[in-house]
Amino acid sequence: MDELIVNVDEGSHQVNLNLMNIASDDDDGLWESACAAEEVQEGDDPQKHAYERKPRKKTSPIWKDFKELLQSSVKKAQCIHCKSIIGIPASGATTQFHRHLNSCIPCIAASKKQKVITFDFDCGSVGSGSCFTYDHKKVRVSYMVVTCHFVDSWWHLQKRVLNFFNVPPPHSGVIIADALQKSFIECKNENKVSTITVDNARNNDVTIQILKDDFTLKKTLAVKGQLFHVRCYAHITNLLVQDGISQIGDIVDCVKDGIKYIVVSEGRLKQFAEIAKQLQLSYKKLILNVPTRWNNTYMMLSTALEFREVFPRYEDRDQSFRWVLSVDDWVKVENVCHVLEVFNEVTKIVSGSNYPTSNLFLPEVWRIRDVLGKKSKDANIYVRTMAEKMYLKFEKYWGECNLLMVVGAVLDPSFKLKLVKFCFPEIYQEPEATRNVEKVHNVLNELNGEYVDAHNLTAAPNRGHQSNSNSASSSSDGSSSGVQRSTKSGMAMLNFFVRSVDTFQPVKSDPEIYLKEDVYICDEGADLKFDALEWWKSNQLKYRILSKMALDILSIPITTVSSESTFSAGGRVIDPYRASLSTKTVEILLCGADWVRALHGLSKSSNLDEPSLVEIDLP
Repeated sequence: MDELIVNVDEGSHQVNLNLMNIASDDDDGLWESACAAEEVQEGDDPQKHAYERKPRKKTSPIWKDFKELLQSSVKKAQCIHCKSIIGIPASGATTQFHRHLNSCIPCIAASKKQKVITFDFDCGSVGSGSCFTYDHKKVRVSYMVVTCHFVDSWWHLQKRVLNFFNVPPPHSGVIIADALQKSFIECKNENKVSTITVDNARNNDVTIQILKDDFTLKKTLAVKGQLFHVRCYAHITNLLVQDGISQIGDIVDCVKDGIKYIVVSEGRLKQFAEIAKQLQLSYKKLILNVPTRWNNTYMMLSTALEFREVFPRYEDRDQSFRWVLSVDDWVKVENVCHVLEVFNEVTKIVSGSNYPTSNLFLPEVWRIRDVLGKKSKDANIYVRTMAEKMYLKFEKYWGECNLLMVVGAVLDPSFKLKLVKFCFPEIYQEPEATRNVEKVHNVLNELNGEYVDAHNLTAAPNRGHQSNSNSASSSSDGSSSGVQRSTKSGMAMLNFFVRSVDTFQPVKSDPEIYLKEDVYICDEGADLKFDALEWWKSNQLKYRILSKMALDILSIPITTVSSESTFSAGGRVIDPYRASLSTKTVEILLCGADWVRALHGLSKSSNLDEPSLVEIDLP
């Protein structure tokens, strides 16, 4: 037998092609072996087996892992992996064989090995076989994305993916903190970090504490790090809603399974649509549940409410359909949807902008707190229980005053302190509400003082440089005539005087002047379209220092949506056919694509993103 082995290396996939050709010279030997298989033994009666019933063909796939044998004239099956022997029942059932394979360790180990595809083909008069082996390595690689948010010189909010790199396990807080520190140093941003926004994982709290201590030693954090740690608003909202939906989990599962049963068949969907037409229902769509999106569950339930009269009538036509809610269950769904409707509207407002600024969140947090407070006193027990459970989660994450969210609202000229004075008595009890208002005043003044000091430090070297340049130009002019003169021109002296005015402290600070003025009244219906950054751009000459502070505060993200969208893009880069890309190549592809889009003003194609709703149109 001749054997030819060809190794083809394609990236990390190694393809082994084994071709085995049976020699055709020994035709006599092949003929003798074939004849021996069909030879009739001497003394055998040819009519002996003529009327015997043929044995039944074994079609079960378990016989690939078992072989039949005789023990004391009794048929039994032996596992080819562990050599265990199991009796064969007279009925031919194979349940015990499947049960054995599920617990057979050698069989499980063999199933995880390289998969082999075998096939036969004819090549002239010579029989030959081929075996093609494909090794696809599925290695689980953990990545972390670092996204930077800032405002450019045209006062446009910008986002860039700085790093998308591998973080090997274990993913403890210390390891994540070290990985972030290396990322900051690599990008030369170790002294420019003001805040970090993360979700509510426990290891992230350890990470933030380590980084906060490091940056505090360097004295690079504003107001002693009180604004450094930002919790993801979207993640907290998701936790609140998941706690609420869990109170009617059985009802949600019943609606979800019923819709799945209907949409899986075109005939069932047509029958369902006919009943809806007979009842003259205007709604023409069903929505499937997406477990990773809580608002999709709300849309599924609210849509199912429109067809509440269709489901029992469909049950009369299809005896296999058993997912019908009672009248009381539909009332529960309706009451829960009233609560979730508020969360859905809040999510729309926050996610309606590509880059929501920090001033948008405080009104929505107050709205959630107000709804939960009212529903905690609802007459329905299950609504009251749901609201109380969600309220406990609310107090856990937003019970303390979120300074970044509040300062962002104060720097919105359409809110200022009026929104804080309106919301805090609703969110907090006295005297805590008054203390939190004072706390916001103190933080705002302290933050402004730090920006004033930074402004004076940068202005002083510029004034010295301007003075030296004026002296140098004067001496240069004098040297041309051979006489050294230190006399300044009138324009240079005037410019020096104008710049020196910055050192004089005004009677009132920028925050005091800003808060004394009336709020900006938006046109009716244009509240959600108001751009706070555009207002500060127009008033930067009036508030030279406060506008810089507003620029930094409003650019801080309170959600991790942008980072999650980067992971969605990463899922399209690292697909099952490109699972072996090196981590450096993945980082180049994702970071490079993000920066190229920003450079040329391109936007992501929306049809590549995961659809927010799975809608099924009724025929």
